Amino acid sequence: MAKYVSEASTVCTDQTIDVESRAEQIPSDRTCSTEVDASLVRGVPINPVMRGFCQAFSSKSGSAKHYSQARHTNKIDDFFSHDWDSARWRKALTLYHYYNGFAASMASILTGVLLAILQLDAVGILPKPTPREVRVAGQTKQAGYGIWCIYVCPLVFVITLLNYHKLEVLRKNPRLLFVDKFCIDQAHEGRKRAGILQLAGFLRNSQKLVICWTPKYFTRLWCVFELASWKYLGRELDSVMLMPSSQVALIFVAEAFFCSFYVVHRSVEWYYGTESAWILLAIAVPCGIMSSIPAISRLVKSLSVLPKQLQSFTFQASECFCCSNNHVHPDTGEPMQCDRKLIYTTLVEWFSNCTQDADDEKVQECTLKQFDDFIQNEFASWVLQNRGPHNIPYCQVLMMTLPVCWAALDCVASYGTIPVQSWLRLVFCDYAVFWCLLLPSTIKACLYILTLLDLCSESCKWCCIHTVLVLLRYLLPVMELASAWWVLILCNWFQSILPVALASCALLLLTTILYGRPAKYSSQLPTGEV
Repeated sequence: MAKYVSEASTVCTDQTIDVESRAEQIPSDRTCSTEVDASLVRGVPINPVMRGFCQAFSSKSGSAKHYSQARHTNKIDDFFSHDWDSARWRKALTLYHYYNGFAASMASILTGVLLAILQLDAVGILPKPTPREVRVAGQTKQAGYGIWCIYVCPLVFVITLLNYHKLEVLRKNPRLLFVDKFCIDQAHEGRKRAGILQLAGFLRNSQKLVICWTPKYFTRLWCVFELASWKYLGRELDSVMLMPSSQVALIFVAEAFFCSFYVVHRSVEWYYGTESAWILLAIAVPCGIMSSIPAISRLVKSLSVLPKQLQSFTFQASECFCCSNNHVHPDTGEPMQCDRKLIYTTLVEWFSNCTQDADDEKVQECTLKQFDDFIQNEFASWVLQNRGPHNIPYCQVLMMTLPVCWAALDCVASYGTIPVQSWLRLVFCDYAVFWCLLLPSTIKACLYILTLLDLCSESCKWCCIHTVLVLLRYLLPVMELASAWWVLILCNWFQSILPVALASCALLLLTTILYGRPAKYSSQLPTGEV
């Protein structure tokens, strides 16, 4: 055992002999435990974690105040796994999206439904703009669109997104999270060390592992150890929620774009007429898309790091605080125990299936290689089918394009101003098919194109070809969205329902193919008895 433990220290290349000898004098804990002292098991409500746009993540140091906000429990709902080197805004966006996003979406939709009812001519409580001309089923109609939903629903969404977690106090059993800064006593060295050594025990008491992925996540030793512990405990990958922070940011950027477009379009249409609105549409949409392409490309490029990290993952390359500081605490100057040795020893004890007469060095090498294979193959396949650079889940795309739903509810308010058959076709073709089928397919295709163009431009050495690829990155998304939009517009120019039905079936088939449920994976890695 001593041989493979000492082997781990070879990754610390710049240590002095004095530092090494001092580190060896520290009492060493042999392995981490999957059991945890009941007095240490604590969970923190969501509200303290998310207070002040996740103010707690602005610094690494914890305090007794943070620890006092957690409470004793025997069940933790979510174990929040993150790395401390990444920016606070990444974790804040991820938490707000994961815990408040669905509630914000539903609150805005329900508000829109109520506003649509109040705008109906039969109800007449809220005023509507002057009816405008619309082309539907090959005929021109005067439709009395509403306007309240597209203005009020975004406000409801933002307010709910920022404040919904505060309602947790009203629940009989509020959800409890494990966040290391709150649930491990940072002010008491003994309890802090005990909490770290029993981290797998906290995971054992958790129902779900929520990973806030950033480009640095799989480079941190303790982050990878949390995933290894989850696997050793025999948990299914379906109980892991991997949330790439760049993907969450992409969702909010796209939602802001669609919301801005509909607000400006409806305002211009209201004050200056339909013709002016269409002129604005022809100018503003391409400009808006092209101006947002750099930000979207950066986020997509950030996501492209994920498959590279997973497919080239090695446990030995993971970084830890102690080895990065040569086993000397940068603030106190005291020697630190090597966490890498501790984790290597634990992994060998958990996952080794080598014969008893095997050499200790080969046991360690075999075990780490086994875990590397699990990350590079099984876990990587699962992640890339669920959260790859262009694999945004369908429900997340609907949230990304939620302003289309708000605009559709204003269209619903036109009921009674045009024949029912024309009203149904208008709502179905211009909004339902557009929101649920056409936009998801288009967005997925755009992400594929941007990913492919980024890969080509990185490998391209010719300046002229690189320039063409950059131009295509700006033009193709605009052309793709414009083409998809015109398909629906042209369908409305025909009086027959057949073109709409054919286009809808084709889009339904395409969306099903693009967003089909990925297959489940069975692990070949040994697990512990739970």
